Amino acid sequence: MRAKMSYMIDGKEAEMNAQKKVKIREGFKRVFLGEYTLKENVVIEGTRVRYAICNKSGRLIGGISEKTYSENADEIEKLMEKARLLAAKELAWQEERDAELAKREETLRAKLPAIPEAPGGDPDPTREEEIKAKIEELKGEAERFMGDPESSGILLGIESQIGRLHKELQTYCDHEIKVEYSREWLSGTSVMVVSRRVYCPKCGWEHVDSVHEELPESVVWR
Repeated sequence: MRAKMSYMIDGKEAEMNAQKKVKIREGFKRVFLGEYTLKENVVIEGTRVRYAICNKSGRLIGGISEKTYSENADEIEKLMEKARLLAAKELAWQEERDAELAKREETLRAKLPAIPEAPGGDPDPTREEEIKAKIEELKGEAERFMGDPESSGILLGIESQIGRLHKELQTYCDHEIKVEYSREWLSGTSVMVVSRRVYCPKCGWEHVDSVHEELPESVVWR
């Protein structure tokens, strides 16, 4: 398969120019960043290749033929070393940024309100199982009317019953409370949003809170 960046694969373009140098340097840089993998001394379509760069799935991205390398060895090795230094700086910055974002997230978590108390508090395993069985029965009944436009009213009624049963189920559940946090960004901004989901996997009760803060762009982007 011909490489997407076959600028150096066939060995016919041994002359180095500024554009090729940038591509070679950036390709090596992505290897050192862990985004690509590097194979050395391989044969591709009958051509001996000193360095072949592939993506994580193994697809060939670009490479440097043995002929091109032999005629530009010193320059290519310098480009590789430059790429190594650039990648090291990038990784160091990413590590600093991740540490700073973790601190910011911890600060935002502290601003979330107290975790609310789950409803109920009167566990009744027998009634809990009865309600769960009824919910499954109603779900099966709803499946019979799926896809029938004339049954929309019936489906709404069933959904309403299921909703009421879920609320009742919460009052009889011996809750197993779990807490999850997530971090995301408002699209196209440097606003960090930290969300907390408090829930019971047994009865489906959940409560979600979130707080946000606009961070300096220098913290988010380089």
